[in-house]
Amino acid sequence: MNVETPGAEAPVADVPPVRVPAGRDRRRYALAVGAGLAAAWLVPVLTHVLSVDWVVPLLMWLAVASLLRAGRTVLDRLMFALMLLLGVVPVAGLLITVWPWGLQPVPVAGFGFSALVLIAALLRRPPRLPRAFRPADLVTLGLSALSLVAVFWPYRHADKTGRFALIAAGGDYASHFSLYDAIRGVGGYVFLNRTQTAGQVWDAYQTYPQGLHFTASLLASFMRSDGTQAASAVTELNTFVWFEPATFVIMCLAILWAMRWLAGPGLRAWLALPAGTFGAMYLLFGDPLQLLWSGYWPEIAGLAEFAILIAVLARPLHRVREQVVLVTALIVAICWTYFLMLPIIGVAILVWLVQYRRRLRGHRRLVAVAAVVGAVAGSIMIYVNFVGWPAADHLATVGGSILHPDMRTLLCITGVVFAAATAAAWRQPAWRAYTVMVLTTGAFVVFVAVYLKIKIHALDYFYYKATHVAMIVAVVGMGSLAPLLRTVIRRSAPGRPTPRRILAWSRTAIPALALSVAAVAALGPFLSPTFARTYEDGHLAWPWPAQAALRTVAVIPPRTGELTLVWAGRGIPAHATHWTEVLLRDHGHGWRAQMWTGSHLSLEWLFDHSPYRVRVVTDNPKIISEVQDLLARRPDLREKVEIVVIPLPA
Repeated sequence: MNVETPGAEAPVADVPPVRVPAGRDRRRYALAVGAGLAAAWLVPVLTHVLSVDWVVPLLMWLAVASLLRAGRTVLDRLMFALMLLLGVVPVAGLLITVWPWGLQPVPVAGFGFSALVLIAALLRRPPRLPRAFRPADLVTLGLSALSLVAVFWPYRHADKTGRFALIAAGGDYASHFSLYDAIRGVGGYVFLNRTQTAGQVWDAYQTYPQGLHFTASLLASFMRSDGTQAASAVTELNTFVWFEPATFVIMCLAILWAMRWLAGPGLRAWLALPAGTFGAMYLLFGDPLQLLWSGYWPEIAGLAEFAILIAVLARPLHRVREQVVLVTALIVAICWTYFLMLPIIGVAILVWLVQYRRRLRGHRRLVAVAAVVGAVAGSIMIYVNFVGWPAADHLATVGGSILHPDMRTLLCITGVVFAAATAAAWRQPAWRAYTVMVLTTGAFVVFVAVYLKIKIHALDYFYYKATHVAMIVAVVGMGSLAPLLRTVIRRSAPGRPTPRRILAWSRTAIPALALSVAAVAALGPFLSPTFARTYEDGHLAWPWPAQAALRTVAVIPPRTGELTLVWAGRGIPAHATHWTEVLLRDHGHGWRAQMWTGSHLSLEWLFDHSPYRVRVVTDNPKIISEVQDLLARRPDLREKVEIVVIPLPA
């Protein structure tokens, strides 16, 4: 029986820690630490003076990666560092919310770099990145680059209004923008500033998990070299439109990397190519693409974090301490981003603790401390969310999810991957852990379906959300197909390109390329007019809501405390009203108009039940006449209702 080391990569030769000698060398060491602390502030100040603050997050990312020692390649270190930052930044946001500098880039970067210098000094660990390289990383990066091109392809000729139209169909994304914009306004979390943000943010969203929104708000400060909210919400929107497609690309990278990590060294580059291509095609041109169009931004980020977490739980890092810290950071990140998958994570954590208990036995104190810190840090956002919206009621929400996945495709992929993982499980502990995760995910989907059938007698919003988790779990496990792929993709020997070796290489490359092309043909957008084909052609943009909202906010002042209804008649989607309200920074008042547009209630009902003045924006003579007739019949509404005639898009 083959016995496998728990880590996905062979341990890199560890760099010995820097010891602090006595005398003169100790003074030199102290000077080096002092110089590092000085540079921690000088670099942010210099980049701010030059208005190139956008460089600082990249430097921070590299700095964190350079202090890690787990992972064999630079890509591994960068993925670990990114996940650590996604867990640390939301918690640091609690401090940033209450300190006097808000989201200003210099203090944030200065304290952040100072913390890294002190951590490096405490660990006696000089910054260093590995030189090792794996050809399979080229496959991961190449497919991620393909994801970048595919996701941003419709944006290539779009102006600001066109980019807005591409994300306008995501009603949830409009609400997420109101959170992001409010965080920019108060310099911290909305749930800690509910009174100040009551008019701008719908109360249902004031307790929504805000870690991703805070991270994006902080990134915007570096991108724009300004930590304050722009005077116009449209200016903030011009930055915000990039975050969701960029997050989807990061999700693809995270899932493809997780697939490679879970499979371990046995997934060579030529084997990773067809497996990764199939996974990438499913993510980019299958059901997951609708997550992007629907505006499910935090869910996309949460699924990226979840993919990395299940990979490192099934196949841990070879350094136990860094494994524990990374797992803790990922759990905290998910709690602050999107925590629907926490029941699955709980089982995965239990499997990890049991399966690798011997390795963890010598680190009980660290595990206990990490458990306490992670539980406290992660539970803050969960508590805030559940107090505002109890879990049982939340799960039974009737939402507007338009993603009805092709369950036949999902079940087929999951079945094949599960069978391959089960075959590998007898000799590899990573696949044993993964099979438990697949079964747990399936049980979770069934539980949500049964609960919704009992509670609301229908499969609705969170059932489809649960199937999204199953999609990601299936793709992460596609590396289990490596033994099957080896039957047709032979291993080529390295060496000089002699005729015999070229023939051997062709026996490796041709089947791998053929299978990859077959995956593109089967799942790509080229052979039939699919949803993905429509997206790539740019036909999923919604110009009418975007243009109507922009025309309205150009005329009406923000923060009036009134309810604004953009109304051209029945059949017009609620998105124009929704985006108008968030761009006017009045969504805390105006969400009622957005909800009304999806009902069959009369305008009179809306006027009667609104606690605020109502502004009807239209250019439709029939609507104008209807409102005027209503006001003539109901003089008591004349002080409460206003008609604003604005030429709306045709």
